[in-house]
Amino acid sequence: MSNDWSPIGSTPAIKEFSSMYPIVFGVENALRSVMADYLEETFGRMDWRTLIRDARANGLDYCRSLNASDRKGN
Repeated sequence: MSNDWSPIGSTPAIKEFSSMYPIVFGVENALRSVMADYLEETFGRMDWRTLIRDARANGLDYCRSLNASDRKGN
């Protein structure tokens, strides 16, 4: 029996998956950036999160947390 046994797979497989981490990290950051830009454009403000947070604090659910007047252009 070889010494490279692991309960989650062989050591070479783990090393191969860990080498993909920079790619996964880069894709995740890109998706977050695109989503933040989209939401800023949609709501017309960078602090769009506060609209949702304040609505939730006032007891509204996520479907009704934003009025049409909170969106850009209304």
